[in-house]
Amino acid sequence: MRETEVVVVELSNKPGALKVVTTELKKNKIDIKYIYVTSCSCGKGSKMVLQTDDNEKTMSLLTRYTEGN
Repeated sequence: MRETEVVVVELSNKPGALKVVTTELKKNKIDIKYIYVTSCSCGKGSKMVLQTDDNEKTMSLLTRYTEGN
């Protein structure tokens, strides 16, 4: 087993939330290595886990899309 660093982002539970994030990454020329999203059965939001070719830049860009901002 191998450990890798990932970025975890809380997304709003709204249609298009994932598209907004992936479009922002595309605009900034950040490649996604892998991504998966989990949902909460309570309807409060989702968590997105991803690894990119620049996790530091990804974290910086995506802080504005986290739940509550």
